[in-house]
Amino acid sequence: MKDISGTQKSGGSRLPTGDTFKFNCHAGVACFNGDEFKKFIFESTFLSRFDVPLKTVGRFKESDVELMKFGFDWVKFFLTGTGPLGVAR
Repeated sequence: MKDISGTQKSGGSRLPTGDTFKFNCHAGVACFNGDEFKKFIFESTFLSRFDVPLKTVGRFKESDVELMKFGFDWVKFFLTGTGPLGVAR
């Protein structure tokens, strides 16, 4: 798990720096509060910082079940640095 400074994360990958405390908090929110997680995705820099295909964004914009699945992908990436998400280049 990365520290809140954004400098280190297990799994060998790194999260973008800045807003790291917000990313840390929203890894938990993804599991427990879909409405807050949706706000976080669409009202922060999340979509510009991570490679999320537009098709995927459209699916979880319309379906809470798809949002929940995406949230699990986010938590997996946050904790392990693996999964379908990647840092935008």
